[in-house]
Amino acid sequence: MEQKQTKQKRMAAHTPLLYLYFIAACVYISLILTLNVGEWLIAAVSLAFCVIGTSVLAKIAGSFKRVLGYSTIILILVFFGGSLLPVGLLAAFTSAVCVYAYLLTARPSPFLWGLGAVAPVICALAAKSVPAAILALAPLPCALLLAYSVKKCFDRVRSVCYVSLGICLPVVICFVMAVNLLYGEVSFEGARALIDALREQTVLTLNAVSKQMTELVDIGSSDMSSYIVSAVNAAFNLLPAILITVSNLIGYMIHSAYLSIHCKDEQTRKAALPMLAFDMSLTSAIVFILSLVCALALVSDGTALWRTAAENMLMILVPGLILTALGALRLLTSIKGPSCLGTLVYLFVIFMLVTFSLPAILITATAGAVVIILAHVSKKRRSKD
Repeated sequence: MEQKQTKQKRMAAHTPLLYLYFIAACVYISLILTLNVGEWLIAAVSLAFCVIGTSVLAKIAGSFKRVLGYSTIILILVFFGGSLLPVGLLAAFTSAVCVYAYLLTARPSPFLWGLGAVAPVICALAAKSVPAAILALAPLPCALLLAYSVKKCFDRVRSVCYVSLGICLPVVICFVMAVNLLYGEVSFEGARALIDALREQTVLTLNAVSKQMTELVDIGSSDMSSYIVSAVNAAFNLLPAILITVSNLIGYMIHSAYLSIHCKDEQTRKAALPMLAFDMSLTSAIVFILSLVCALALVSDGTALWRTAAENMLMILVPGLILTALGALRLLTSIKGPSCLGTLVYLFVIFMLVTFSLPAILITATAGAVVIILAHVSKKRRSKD
């Protein structure tokens, strides 16, 4: 009992440091994107936030081992991500969200509601721009929705959807503000014009880069240009799905990281068991199968819009269904105890997914949808009996 009280006093003493870290992370996210800063300074500060963010979460959790999964992801991205800026932004954003949600749930205080306004004021004064102040608010919606989902003990799927909503909301708000700033009003035509402008600018940028590559790669510049146009068009057609899918993956990462710092003792672990459940709905499985059929069947130019909508829906649902399929496969291969063949099959499926094999991704996701449908049919039969 005394040890528990001592730990609580230590964490209470560290609370002001958590306030400072949250403010610093929000300021970094804003100013690194709005100020003209040298590349070396960007890399150094981004790397620092990767290290400090992980250390802060480990301090809250009480052990670095509890945040090993989170720190491993950050470490892999640092070494293989190419640029340190996106990794630093990811580390600062995810850790800031977890810290603020932890303060709301475990260290509630009236000061917290004014804490979110400190970083925007600092950024507005430093950058002298409204967008800088708005960017400093980016972690707040996500943190508030994460804290709400934890207090309500939502399962993992529902919690990830809430956190993903908190990630998408600032992006949508910034996009709407950009449309209003450029075209004087918020309209569908303005949004479409901005997307077309971004598409054209992306093509021009990639074409400029490809001119340097044609000297090293034996390919004609006209062929490279056509490849770039096709790739950019495909990416922009799937832009809604890309935004939602990336938000879901980051949301899953944030939720897992938060649970690792939230579950410090046996009592909190038992209370968090409902939040660990990952149950995709029957509706999502049926929608996936219908979308897959539409994406494969609608090949004419007249049905291009419906095909694009189906592809977007597929991309959104695929990650969750793959996790469902992997969980079912792991359970199936280990139901009679450890098996060498079962482990090899499981690792082979993961290897095929990591190599981004489209047939493997679609087959695994379809298997996940079938598992969900069969589970619901079995559950209904048992309820009738």
